[in-house]
Amino acid sequence: MTLRIRVEGAGVAAWTAAALLARRGCAVNVHAECGAQERIVAVPAKTVALFEDCLGVAIEAMTPSRWVEKRCVAWEGRDLTGIPARALVCDASALAEALRVHFIDEMDASLEHEWVLCAKGRTRGDTVVEAGVRRAVVGRMEIPDGFPNEAMVVAATPGGWIFAVVRPDGDLAVVSIDPSIELVAETVLRESVDFLWPGFGAQVLVLGAGTAAPSFDRTCATQGRIALGDNALALDPLRGDGIGFAVRGALLAQAVLGAIASDGAIEARLDYYRDRLSHVFLGHVRGCAAHYEAAWNEPIWRREIVLMRSVLRRIPMDNKFRFRLIGKELRST
Repeated sequence: MTLRIRVEGAGVAAWTAAALLARRGCAVNVHAECGAQERIVAVPAKTVALFEDCLGVAIEAMTPSRWVEKRCVAWEGRDLTGIPARALVCDASALAEALRVHFIDEMDASLEHEWVLCAKGRTRGDTVVEAGVRRAVVGRMEIPDGFPNEAMVVAATPGGWIFAVVRPDGDLAVVSIDPSIELVAETVLRESVDFLWPGFGAQVLVLGAGTAAPSFDRTCATQGRIALGDNALALDPLRGDGIGFAVRGALLAQAVLGAIASDGAIEARLDYYRDRLSHVFLGHVRGCAAHYEAAWNEPIWRREIVLMRSVLRRIPMDNKFRFRLIGKELRST
């Protein structure tokens, strides 16, 4: 049975799923709204390899990027410690646009569809569980003297924590996460920068702000509709590999639809998709709670930790699954 699928979204998850489904023989139409804000990410080396294995194209060949070799962390203490962690730095929105250009000719222009894959970003509502209210503020600035160009920096600050890495174009990308949406976003980011690199806070160009708490849509898979990427499950950047989750989520969604196309059995596959993402969400929240509890600035995170622990108490974790993903296919256990 050939499925007709409409993919809604313009990010890496949407285009990865669309490409994989088209290669399965599905008729895929992509409805993408362009113009996404740039988002500098550090993609772990394992995810870079997974991306190329799944799609047959290399991130480095598609968009400007640069490798870093370690992560400099100041979390339980205030001194930066280097940890080997090879990653490729790139702009996730530029990568998504490159995927669109590369795969657009494989898509079907028909508007008729039986299934919708929604990958239009974070969502809110009665069915969405949110594990906190913390916020991310994104900016760019000149590189401070002494910044480790071959590394990314993750450091706790008096007001939250900060991620910084040299961009492919040579400036410094900075993201601060804070626990209080009541504070002025620009102030939080600049104070975090000044804590690590005194005098540089005023130089920061603030690009935007948004929520950074993990969230999960409990109705992420229903008859005729599957949510994908952040629309289904959004990660805290402290412990989240956004590109990796986008690719793995696309792999899972296309495998579920491939299995449905093969034998027409829908409900069991949708149950598995929801249960699998719920399991990932709860494991992620548990790891985040432990991570914030270990920070030297733990007192400012106590409300967030309480909210995360509350989510873990409310939602049971199911470790038994009827299927598992092997390569690009869903198999019975």
